[in-house]
Amino acid sequence: EAHPKRKAYVKFTNLKTGEGYCRFGQEADATDCKPNPSDANASKYDPSVLVACICVGGTQCKTTLDNAGIASVASTIFVR
Repeated sequence: EAHPKRKAYVKFTNLKTGEGYCRFGQEADATDCKPNPSDANASKYDPSVLVACICVGGTQCKTTLDNAGIASVASTIFVR
């Protein structure tokens, strides 16, 4: 991945498999993944668990979902 330390990636857990992007857990402040305790050369990131779009605050994907939700509520109120 181009940005392995993005907060959205560090906090990501695949709901279907339960696997996280951080193979060994995340740091307490969620700024990075914990390193491998037994092998310093092994990657602490697992990009294979990521899906096409990770929607968290501050991303365009999340903004689109928020706007869609607001439009849905507004249209429901207008129809009633």
